[in-house]
Formats: sequence, C-alpha cells, structure tokens
Amino acid sequence: MAAAPRRFRPHFVQTFLIDGTFYGTLAARLAGVPVVIQTRRNVGYWQKPYHTAVLRLLDLVVNSWQCNSRTIANVLQASEGVPREKTEILPNLLDLAYFLPPSADERARAREQLALPPHDPVFVTVSMLRPVKDIPTIVEAAYLVRSSLPNARFLIVGTGPEYEKLKTRIEGLGLQDTVKLVGPQFDVRLWLSSADIGLLASRTEGSSNAVLEYRAMGLPAVVSDIPANRELVAEVLFIPGNPADLAEKILWLWEHEDVRQRLRHEYREAISQYNRDAFQRRASSYYIQLAADHLTQA
Repeated sequence: MAAAPRRFRPHFVQTFLIDGTFYGTLAARLAGVPVVIQTRRNVGYWQKPYHTAVLRLLDLVVNSWQCNSRTIANVLQASEGVPREKTEILPNLLDLAYFLPPSADERARAREQLALPPHDPVFVTVSMLRPVKDIPTIVEAAYLVRSSLPNARFLIVGTGPEYEKLKTRIEGLGLQDTVKLVGPQFDVRLWLSSADIGLLASRTEGSSNAVLEYRAMGLPAVVSDIPANRELVAEVLFIPGNPADLAEKILWLWEHEDVRQRLRHEYREAISQYNRDAFQRRASSYYIQLAADHLTQA
C-alpha cells in the first residue's frame, strides 16, 4: 500500500472506512505523504479498546479529521484526544432537487401505486436492518399503536442481516397486515411521499441520511433521542429502545396536525445547508486551507 503513493507522490491522502483508516493512514505516512486526512462518519460503536489504542497511535501522524457531525467530532476529542481545531464538519450532501415535498396529487398517486389506503395513517422508516438501527423497537411500538390506530401501516424500507429475525417477530405479534418489510427500494422518494410520519430508532448515528431525507421531504418525524439526531431535529424525540415511549410520541404527533404542519415548514426551511452548492463551498474552503497550511509549514 505504501508503494502506490510513493509512485504517485500525492500531496494529500484521505482515508475512509475502517480498513482505510487503519492501513491507509500508516501507508500514507510510510510513503512520506505530507498531509493525511481521516474521514470519520460514525461514533465508533464498533470499537473495542484495542481499536481505540491503535487509533490513538495513528492519530499522531494525522493532520486533520473530517466529520459529518459535531457529535462525531466531540467523540473523537473525548475518546482519542483529537484537538478540536483539527476537526472539520462537512455535513452530508443531499439532492434537494430530488427530495422535494410531494404535492397532494403526488401523495395520492404514491399511495395508489403502493396499494395503500388513501386516508390510513402511514409511518415509514428507511434503514439498514442491523442491530444498531434497532428496528425491533419500531415493530414493538407498532403493536402498541395498533390498539389506538387499527388501520395504521408501518413501512420498513431497507435490507440487512436482521431481516429474518424481524419477519419472525412481526409474525409472532400478528402484525403482518400492519408492518411491511418492503426491502431495498431504488426510488425511496415514492415511499416517503406516501407517508405521514417518518421514524428512526437508531441507538447510535453519525449523521442520519434518513432524517435528512425526511426533513427535505417535509416529512414530520419521530426519532431516537441521541446526540446526532438532536443536531438535526429539535422535536419529536423518544427514549432509545423504549417501544412504549415511541408509540406514545407517534400517537401524539399523529393527533397534532398543527405540529406536523409546522414541522413540515421548519424542516424544509432548515435543509438548505445540505445542498450541493453549500457542500462544494465548504469542501473547497477546507481543502484550500489545508493546502495553505501545508505550504506555510513547508
């Protein structure tokens, strides 16, 4: 790995994902690359103590850490001692021309296409089906919500290793007509257009693309009360892993149309910082400043 950058002689190496972070950082330094950037996009829920120890050693040769939320930067500072001034927050990029709030006609067509009743409550979550996403809490909440909203529909968009376990639990609770595992979908906007409320139950996040998509679509949401989600929405949040609290918040939001209307407006107003132009400006400024710092030190 060190041989390739020696031949190419880049001024910057930026690492991504776990293997890239461990091996790429070391290879870049062995090759004499002047500036090494680590990209961190989760809070390290996967880390064991030995991972943290190795990362602390690698951090000694890193020039900058690029994060997509302040939550991640705070975790790096607390767990690895990364200096605050060496972290940069570059939010996720979102296609705001695609994720537009649906018109009433578009919403009706989406429901017709998905064979959903035109007026029943529809709740959607877009997520990988992994333990950290805690989809079982949504399934358990659906069981509680059904007693108050017997016609409610819960749509789970995504796939992953928890699929069979979730399917078994849905069948065990007799929720086959209430909760649908619809699998991965190419046109996720169709499913969001059909929904009344978006859901996210994650136990941990770096910066949730699903929540950003809900906001861009003007889709009111109930999300787990974790630091990364609090960066994106101020309300409505539920206690992580607590189906009863999630069910209570879902019913409360469903019953308060005025709050949902307000959230639709506030979400869309606040989402502009994630568009392509804003991202390009921030990213360009970041790399130009790194290059200037390197030239000054050289």
